[in-house]
Amino acid sequence: MENINLEKMTLEDYNDYILSAISNYETELMRSGRYNTKQAAHEFAVWEYNDVFNNGFCTPDTYLYNITVKGQKVGILWFLNEDKHGFPGEAFIGDFYIYEMYRKKGYGSQALLVAERLAKAQGLTEMRLGVMNHNAKAKKLYIRAGYTVFKEREHDCIMRKFLL
Repeated sequence: MENINLEKMTLEDYNDYILSAISNYETELMRSGRYNTKQAAHEFAVWEYNDVFNNGFCTPDTYLYNITVKGQKVGILWFLNEDKHGFPGEAFIGDFYIYEMYRKKGYGSQALLVAERLAKAQGLTEMRLGVMNHNAKAKKLYIRAGYTVFKEREHDCIMRKFLL
């Protein structure tokens, strides 16, 4: 298995990412059953991304990465250091995606480990993430990586892993 790297996104990477991220999130919101119209899902996705990235690419405490193997982009991952936002010791993975053609190669598991090390280096003790209930493959990956369900909700759940 080849080693992956998390390389910081550039402004250009972020601009490319944000449009596709909103569209992908909108699709996932519809698939989950949380919203039954594309318009409602789109409005929520735009609102949530604007809320999280309130200063765009320069939003403090957000860490945006391209997942790369030998310089080739194979996915994205970003997390938020929530320690300074009222959640002591916590990081939250806001988006994590391995491009379809690079799946089933172990890159997802490796990327999670690298992100966890980065969070731990910031003094964080817990990594959380949300996953839609219909996304069984992602849930399986997270369970294999040591995450457990922390909070069950109607259309998704929050999973966590303590960083030891």
